[in-house]
Amino acid sequence: MNPVFENFFCIILSIFLLLFGFIYLNHLYTSITFISTAIVCLLLKFVFKINWFGTAVSVYAILLVPFLIVNGILTGTGLDEPVVRYNNLENLNIRLFTIPVEDVFYGFELILLNLFIYLYLLRKKDFRKKINTGAKLALAVENE
Repeated sequence: MNPVFENFFCIILSIFLLLFGFIYLNHLYTSITFISTAIVCLLLKFVFKINWFGTAVSVYAILLVPFLIVNGILTGTGLDEPVVRYNNLENLNIRLFTIPVEDVFYGFELILLNLFIYLYLLRKKDFRKKINTGAKLALAVENE
């Protein structure tokens, strides 16, 4: 995805989420999910300057298929009683099949945070390897 478009998409998505998050402050699940997802998006894109935001959006679009299947079953699709119940006073009561629409954004936030932490730890591990390799090399040179 084009970096300019990524920035634009992130800003528009975050404005939308913040706007609805603050409009629906009386719906706790909606407001927390929308506001926290917007903050995570903005922090990752503009503070931590990740370059994979667009890829994450594209991958999440694909991940929505199994997400909708599993979450749909948990929220009652095809079951006599749902495994997970939501208090409709705390969400918008807008559903994709049986799934609250907020879950789509909550899932996106989880994917973003997990990717960020995983990639951070991976970089940290690679950095440690480089330091250890450099330290071993320095010791070998020093012992000659």
